[in-house]
Amino acid sequence: MKALGEITNVVYWGPGWDDFDAQLSLSKNIEKLEIQISYIICYKAAEIKQINEVGIPICITYNEMYDKTSVLDEINVIKPSLIICHHENDMVNFQKNAFKHINFLTTFKHIPHCADKSIFYNKNLDREIDILLCGVISKRYNKKERLIKLIQLPLIIMGVLFPFSYGSYDFKANLITFINIIIKGYAPKHYPLRDRFIKVFELIPEKYKCVIYKHPGYSKGDAHTDIHPKEFSDAINSAKICLTCNSKHKYRLAKMVEIPACGSALASDIPNQDEESFNDLIIKIDFKMTNKQIAEKLVYYLEHKDELARIANNGYKWVQKYTQQYYAEQLLSNLKQLENKNVKIFVLSEDLKTLQNKWICDVLKDEFLEYSNLNFVENPKDADIIWLLAPWAHSKINKIYLEEKFVITTTHHIDKMKYPKNKNYYKYIDSITNRYHTICPKSYSDLRSITQKEIVVSNFWINKKNFYKIDDKKGLRIKYNIPENALIIGSFQKDTEGKGNHKPKLSKGPDIFIEIIKDLKKTNNRDLFVVLTGWRRTYIINKLNELKINYVYHELVDTTVLNELYNCLDLYIVSSRVEGGPRAILEASVAKTPIISTNVGISELVLHEESIYDMNNLLSYRLAVANIDSAYEKACEYSIDNYMNTFIKKVFYEIK
Repeated sequence: MKALGEITNVVYWGPGWDDFDAQLSLSKNIEKLEIQISYIICYKAAEIKQINEVGIPICITYNEMYDKTSVLDEINVIKPSLIICHHENDMVNFQKNAFKHINFLTTFKHIPHCADKSIFYNKNLDREIDILLCGVISKRYNKKERLIKLIQLPLIIMGVLFPFSYGSYDFKANLITFINIIIKGYAPKHYPLRDRFIKVFELIPEKYKCVIYKHPGYSKGDAHTDIHPKEFSDAINSAKICLTCNSKHKYRLAKMVEIPACGSALASDIPNQDEESFNDLIIKIDFKMTNKQIAEKLVYYLEHKDELARIANNGYKWVQKYTQQYYAEQLLSNLKQLENKNVKIFVLSEDLKTLQNKWICDVLKDEFLEYSNLNFVENPKDADIIWLLAPWAHSKINKIYLEEKFVITTTHHIDKMKYPKNKNYYKYIDSITNRYHTICPKSYSDLRSITQKEIVVSNFWINKKNFYKIDDKKGLRIKYNIPENALIIGSFQKDTEGKGNHKPKLSKGPDIFIEIIKDLKKTNNRDLFVVLTGWRRTYIINKLNELKINYVYHELVDTTVLNELYNCLDLYIVSSRVEGGPRAILEASVAKTPIISTNVGISELVLHEESIYDMNNLLSYRLAVANIDSAYEKACEYSIDNYMNTFIKKVFYEIK
């Protein structure tokens, strides 16, 4: 941060500072600053109250990401715009295994560990230590007098007080630090090679001075003074060889930059990053080598000073690039890219080009592209976000893009009766989805039962330019050969299972519709006439023929014809058992067509409760009252002109 402050304005501030009120949200605290903030760079961001509501791009950095659960929890709470990862292999592994559990569009960038050249540099000290062991090690060591001088000090392990001995070494050259062993129970787990180095020291001839440097720990209240890195630099400058390992995670650790920056030779295994570079700038050891082989290799370099100098010089040259100034420049560059980032979206609909008129998902896509003013792309390869508006058509997109891109999936509804049959489909959809969208609370409940991922609920919009009341009902009935004085009932929803199958699609309730029609035929004094549109109406058509009830069927019509047909009706009946919508509720409501419905989908969002009947008590439809004015008023809340921005803020909330 000091280096960043040299190239841009940086304010140090947050919890614990005198003018920060921990009882207030971050937004309220920022208001008190009275300065314009472009970015927020956080440490322990989850501890800051309501940080995810601040409306300013947030950057968080990760030194380690192997604990995927805790990292995911923090990311999903904070919703950062930028995530800086210090270990490239960690970042790649996290993205591969955990990315699809991130519910927020964010940017991952790798910036490697760098060294502060004002602290880590060659001080040209007498390198009186032959081998310096750096980093956390475990408590398993041999108390040989030539390695350490033992002193008695208390040590807290797991909350229990233990007396324990650990070593110290007092440097010359006006050094005030001690080189000690720090005892950490997790060290063997994370640093299995380093944990063997004490045994390696026992195999090195006694004429060589081998010292263990105490790791300062991870939570230091005086970290801002730089005392600990300065002490470490002094220690490195006093050693010919600095011995460490890259952990079981194969990290390119900070000390792998700091050691060569001080002119010492680095002895370590090669990390899973910059492998080619490290091949020629370290004394290579690895876990497969025996302790004896490691000891012999270290002694070889101590006895061959030219070889040792070559390693140290190669490391020193390589590390000149990786300064804190370089880190700050990379960080600022990535932050500035957030300002100009125009999120690109690809929308997957059914794209049924073989049909004369577009199906509903294609209509919704066209309207979204026209009214949203977002940045859309025609190829999913170029997208930042892929919106699966029609997820059943996912095979139209390369599987790799679905795995690597941020995917928002719209689940319109879940038919529980068909779920066992479609379980593998839902499992796959969940594996590629970052965030779900569904359109009503009922669909949310069903979806929540099969996924733990984020779900946003937002109804679709209605275009009042396409659906509206037409006063000339008589003229419309003449136009479409519909009896002027009959009771005209409408049903524009699919009712039959797949192509060539005459079985009823029970989720749509065509059997309920027919029972209502039969009852109307008995109880109504007017002739009945049914208007049908849409795909796959075979079941109802066959039943109407059996009942000798007149009907007209317009299979697939455009929105102009559809709106005119709504305006021909005396009543539209929704008889579904399971729905995400249905779309007809919004369409009929803004056309001021009388409508009653079972309690499915968006019915409770739009229709008055008196317009909703019980699907399990068919005759309850008789009590349902089509409240035209109430339905129209509620449906208008979803008018595309007024509602589109609300929809975007809910479903695509990271797009500012």
